[in-house]
Amino acid sequence: MESSLCQTLEIGQVLDLLFRKLGYDKKIREQQAMFWWNEVVGEHVAAHAQPTQIDNGKMSVVVSDSIWLTELNLLRMQYIAKINEKLGALILKDIDFKIGKVNKTSERIPLRRIEINEDYGKKLEGIELGPEELRIINQTVADVEDEELGEILKQIFTNQRKSIKLKN
Repeated sequence: MESSLCQTLEIGQVLDLLFRKLGYDKKIREQQAMFWWNEVVGEHVAAHAQPTQIDNGKMSVVVSDSIWLTELNLLRMQYIAKINEKLGALILKDIDFKIGKVNKTSERIPLRRIEINEDYGKKLEGIELGPEELRIINQTVADVEDEELGEILKQIFTNQRKSIKLKN
């Protein structure tokens, strides 16, 4: 039986499908806009302006003083265009700059990208789950009405269990 479950999907693909099914994709894309802020504006600007939230395509950014407020208001459309280009879609519609406390770079929670070893997926494929483990996974997703979502969750739980076995 060949199905989408038999295909190896990257976790990003699985989560993308899951969040789309649950209706969270727009909110996630908005959060990605905040993630791209520092790269788009550069270190110097990021030291004086940082995003605090985004809602319905409008990002709120706190700036250190009125000089930065004026400067960034002039660059608003340029930043919107660059962030949307990074996102590959029109997600960010406006930026609202306000004067406030900007945390020092060292006080901020660092955002990081996770590097995945390409061999990891191959290692997971080589791990077999026992009948009891498969029964528990199938039972866990049995009540999911959406068949595609059920398959995605089954793939997540299967890979999670295989990852645990790989670590042990």
